[in-house]
Amino acid sequence: MYYKLLLLFILPALLLSSCATILNSNSIPITINTLQPSKLIIGLDTFNELTTKKLVTVNRNKKAVIMAVYNDSLKKVVVVNSQNSFGFWVNSFPYFWLGFIFDYKNPKRFTYPNHIYVDLNDKNNNFRTYQTFNSNNIHPNIIKFTPLKIIGLHNAAIELAFERRTHSRLSTQLMVSYLLPYNYQGNLEVKGFRMALEEKFYIRKLANYGPYVGLELDYLNSVTKKTFSLNSPDSSYYASSYSDDVNVHKQNIGLNLKYGYQFMAKRLAIDIYAGLGIRFKNIKHFDRINFNDKIMGPRHPTFENLDRVGNAITFSLPLNVRLGWAF
Repeated sequence: MYYKLLLLFILPALLLSSCATILNSNSIPITINTLQPSKLIIGLDTFNELTTKKLVTVNRNKKAVIMAVYNDSLKKVVVVNSQNSFGFWVNSFPYFWLGFIFDYKNPKRFTYPNHIYVDLNDKNNNFRTYQTFNSNNIHPNIIKFTPLKIIGLHNAAIELAFERRTHSRLSTQLMVSYLLPYNYQGNLEVKGFRMALEEKFYIRKLANYGPYVGLELDYLNSVTKKTFSLNSPDSSYYASSYSDDVNVHKQNIGLNLKYGYQFMAKRLAIDIYAGLGIRFKNIKHFDRINFNDKIMGPRHPTFENLDRVGNAITFSLPLNVRLGWAF
């Protein structure tokens, strides 16, 4: 039995190790975009046609790819350094660590950017991996919808967001949501709204595309009618335990630090994000039969904790997917 378990762990490690060797091809395509119509020399290959877009294929290697981009009046030598590929880092998963050893000296572990953008007049930058010229052709606005929020376990809502690019690397997003009058907790009635304002900084590409970090300030205001089980110490006036429908007013103010990636397929946007934040909560009860009676806590942990009256500080973990349309 011991040997079978050992084999169960070792065999997948051996089969799936050296992920870069297995997953990566020997070469990789690079699309070279230039602001000015240009010619190109890369290695022993020369592209004499004056164009603003060229597709070349280079072999994976630790060495940098060196190319000359030029026209009749301008010239720039572009050096594209290699970096470890995604396939190489897959070896960091549990039981795949042997792959680092197998892939370390294999040139297939390396990769290059799929797209580079070159401005022959830009003396400060060799090249960029995101588009900074012809930015007027990129739609600056995105309207978004969060489909999973409708069936959310906590504060289910119809949620819409609007994002607008305000700088080459910055955008501002405003989100509003209308809380739906139902909840998995079995609350009798839910009314309220949520708003959030987020500033995004796109790390490697032009906003609104690619990886980003965001700082979000959000506010929630809701009134929920919830049935609580209460326990009365005065059994001569009330039964020892009883149920009461209580109106609960909740206000949240949160600050979240988020990391996400926004994919763009023509006008379709897919925004995937996760984060960590802090939330300031205030909960008040109204229309209780007797405020001196003690609320009996639920048998299982809940997301809401509406039985805890007063101010509290908690952590938040924003995680979701938004679908959008750029215009």
